[in-house]
Amino acid sequence: KMEDDSELDLKDYLGKKVILSKSPHILLNLLKATLIWVFALTIIWLFYPLIRFWFENFMR
Repeated sequence: KMEDDSELDLKDYLGKKVILSKSPHILLNLLKATLIWVFALTIIWLFYPLIRFWFENFMR
């Protein structure tokens, strides 16, 4: 009985995976691009004071 349940779960999972793979790739690429931008902007925001401080000392 337990084996049947796990088999159904696997089929359900595979079905969902197929639906996901059939969804437009543009949306996925947009999501990836957004995540990359957020990541990059976060790094810039974190390191900006450090870079500015370094530039101020370097320009003297």
